Amino acid sequence: MSGNKTREEYVKKFAKYGIEASVDEVFGTAYLASYYFTKNPPNGKLYVMGNSGIQGELANVKGLEIVTEETDYSLDKIDVDAWSSARLDERVDAVLVGFDPHFNFTKVLKAASYIKQGAKFIVTNEDAELPLRRDDLCVPGVGCIVAAVRKAVLPREPHQVCG
Repeated sequence: MSGNKTREEYVKKFAKYGIEASVDEVFGTAYLASYYFTKNPPNGKLYVMGNSGIQGELANVKGLEIVTEETDYSLDKIDVDAWSSARLDERVDAVLVGFDPHFNFTKVLKAASYIKQGAKFIVTNEDAELPLRRDDLCVPGVGCIVAAVRKAVLPREPHQVCG
């Protein structure tokens, strides 16, 4: 399950298709990422590129400090002065990359910068494409977002792929 929904959202989706499931039977990638952080908490803050499903699952992890800017486009213009004066949170110790419908240059810049400074690189999954019942339309998956960050931080690779 690669859309980075909460387990509750998946249970509702399954019910629409006549599939009975309980939250305890669902293991989506957003949940797996949150579970990872319960066992491997960062030594500082977590920078998140992700949607509301990821945020919802991470909210269940006690003590986790999250840095995210859902619609931050402040560094999206070609502006060396803006890039040079960009402020990063010095306490970020891990980066989580998941499905982000507001994916943009600013987020890649920040995620890559944190990783290059030593933050752990965690991803929800590396799916290339989201399933759709149309053969003529390709909906890029999380793997495409991960590829943008990965290319910027080579030779670093993700520390963990959660699902």
